[in-house]
Amino acid sequence: MACISTRNRRIAGLFALLTMVMAMAGFLLPAAPAEAQTTTTVFVRRNVATLTPAQITSLRKGVQVMKDRSRVNPNDRTGWLYQANMHGISPVPSPLPPAINSCQHGSYFFLAWHRMYLYYFERILRKASGDPNLALPYWNYTDPTQRRLPTPYRSPASSSNSLYEPARAPGMNSGTASLPASATSFFAAFTDLGFTSPTGSGASFGGQRLTAPSHLAQPHGDLERQPHDVIHGLVGGQTGLMSYVTLAARDPIFWAHHANIDRLWKRWLDQGGGRRNPTTDSVWMNTTFTFIDENGQVVTMKGSQVLNTVTQLSYRYDDDPPAVTPIPLPTPAPIPGAAPEEPRAPELVATSSSSPVTLTGKTESVSVPVQQEARPRLAPAFAEVPDTRVILNIQGIQLEKQPGVYYEVYVNLPPGAAPDFQSIYYAGNLPFFGFEAHADHAGPEGGSHSFDITALARELKAQNQWNEGNVAVTFVPRGLVGATGQTAAAPQATPPVKVGKITLTSEE
Repeated sequence: MACISTRNRRIAGLFALLTMVMAMAGFLLPAAPAEAQTTTTVFVRRNVATLTPAQITSLRKGVQVMKDRSRVNPNDRTGWLYQANMHGISPVPSPLPPAINSCQHGSYFFLAWHRMYLYYFERILRKASGDPNLALPYWNYTDPTQRRLPTPYRSPASSSNSLYEPARAPGMNSGTASLPASATSFFAAFTDLGFTSPTGSGASFGGQRLTAPSHLAQPHGDLERQPHDVIHGLVGGQTGLMSYVTLAARDPIFWAHHANIDRLWKRWLDQGGGRRNPTTDSVWMNTTFTFIDENGQVVTMKGSQVLNTVTQLSYRYDDDPPAVTPIPLPTPAPIPGAAPEEPRAPELVATSSSSPVTLTGKTESVSVPVQQEARPRLAPAFAEVPDTRVILNIQGIQLEKQPGVYYEVYVNLPPGAAPDFQSIYYAGNLPFFGFEAHADHAGPEGGSHSFDITALARELKAQNQWNEGNVAVTFVPRGLVGATGQTAAAPQATPPVKVGKITLTSEE
């Protein structure tokens, strides 16, 4: 029987403390950007479950006006279609209109770009609605009572409701389906202390560092992978809009989903403990992105202008902790004559020996042997004070169609043991948003995901369940669930997903 891990108990404790911690900024912030609204109003983004009927009416009116603009003129920059195509479009038009097909995925630009995107979209929506107080709501699916699609987005299920979108997974619009618990968890991302990770590694809260923007890079960072990617795939299913980068922003629930991801970014910072934005990274701070404002004008924004949503962007979330005076964290004094130390490149420790595995909606296990000569590379991860991380990499991910499910990933799950995402064997979730077969997505070699399994490996070793010569990786499919806890709709054939190989690397 799987036991509850110390790691997950600790993570659950962190979550319980989130409502009590104070907001920590840690850095002096620059003045609001010239493009920002000159207003003394701080707009409040509320949980969609708490919206009043009047607020829902304003939201629906704003969306309807934007959709009407696109019907009259698809090239209207403040129309629904143009704004959605900023996130992605296929085929890509030439010449490319301003800001089209520019979303950032799979890098440390992901969170900042989407914050900017929502900020300008919200301004357009507010003006279109005629409600001077309108703000985007967020869908708090991490609350067990809010795992069904919010009612305003599915009822009434007709064209009279501008928030309704028929192209969603079966059971979403009827309210008979809900998100499984493991799909909504953000605990793994919240244990990360670092915002960024080296190029080629997604094992950080915000994602890998890049020297320039990349529309669809890989691997994804921890928060982007889970819960962001998983929610996209479950809401969209096999054919719905939310499952595809090129269509996702056409579904109104996209904006409530991303408002929650933006909110989780703030909640991560609120924990303190050294968590901070990459303000010392000049590329992240100064890379400029293009957007459209409420007057249809082309505007630009960069990372340094979105560090504080209240003072720079004039919005907050309804559960933001009270603002306090920032407590600067000390900067270590440099060692005289010492050059900055570059992070050590990840070292390959093990590779799966079997041929590529095909996931078809059934539980599958793969053996990853660790050769004798490679085992010393993992030893520092098991030291009293570990200075190496163990990274599990799922590589060569290829698919022709979204499967409508994700896979929970387990390490050394004992034969016959019931999969439990709160057990010591759980490594994380394997989603596929952005991996569909397009030339500008995963590429010919397929996509990849990375999981930091250092704590998991140490715990297994402490319980004599870590085999230094072999690691068993198990994939368990998960989809939407109904009121009885079973599959919400009649199961369809699950489109196959090919996994090229599984590797272990050691990384600083």
